[in-house]
Amino acid sequence: MKNWKRWIGWAVLGCACASDSSTSTDSAEAPLEHSFSFVVLADPHIAGSVEHEERLSEAVAWINTESEARRIELVLVVGDIGWSTGLERSRELLDELEVTYVPLIGDNEVQTDDEERYTEVYASQFERLSDELDEWDKQIGSVIHPVSGEPAWLQNLRFEHRGVLFVGLDTIVRGVKGNLGELGSLNNYAGGSWPFLEQVLSDAEFRPYESIVLAGHVPIMLGALDTQQMTDVATLVGPVGEWVYAHFAGHLHIDHEQVLDDQGFNLYVTDATWDDNITLRVVDVYSNGERMEYSHETVHVNAF
Repeated sequence: MKNWKRWIGWAVLGCACASDSSTSTDSAEAPLEHSFSFVVLADPHIAGSVEHEERLSEAVAWINTESEARRIELVLVVGDIGWSTGLERSRELLDELEVTYVPLIGDNEVQTDDEERYTEVYASQFERLSDELDEWDKQIGSVIHPVSGEPAWLQNLRFEHRGVLFVGLDTIVRGVKGNLGELGSLNNYAGGSWPFLEQVLSDAEFRPYESIVLAGHVPIMLGALDTQQMTDVATLVGPVGEWVYAHFAGHLHIDHEQVLDDQGFNLYVTDATWDDNITLRVVDVYSNGERMEYSHETVHVNAF
């Protein structure tokens, strides 16, 4: 299932080459303290395979076991969660998490025409998140895709947690099928992801440094997005790059890190849970009220 992505990822990107780009601590400022941790869980692919369900269950169990000691307070599930016969089951498995989880849509939910049903299946979870998380805002309903004329159930959202603004950006292309459906899109049209991001970043300069975290299924990178889209990202995000830390994604089924200098942030792709090692990315967040820093650990829950 999509093993070609592993080859595509390395062919386009080369080796993983970027590390955390946190700025050094000024001796005159307040010391950074560990605020909380979050987990990135990518591509569980719940669609009828019992093995995939067991792997997701193992990942959930590890998070539950480690959450208190590691101060894990949030899980970002970055797409390709479940579709077809596995959509409802994916919700059941994720509901076993004892910490707050935020589901983000993937290309498989869209390509199987399950994006509206995805909205329905996770509706009560989104309602719960609106109560649990500060400054919760999620796109509601569908918009009409300007090319296909079909409804697009975009899943853009934002919320605050302990001084970090998390932005779930729907980077899934609409209006195409097949291999082209594996590409990403900024969905730059009325009611789309791009206007949502523009609004989110409009007051970025008033925040602590590195306090904005972007997340989505398809990574913001050349190869997933075209040259013009990457230029658009650089034009919008580059000038406020001091306030935007990173984009966390899945989709490629590899672990990958990359510094996007022109765009002003780092890219972190987390490997899928459904094949080879069950991989999770644990991100520790440090803060002193004026800026954030982050450290990462890639955890293999069960090595195969």
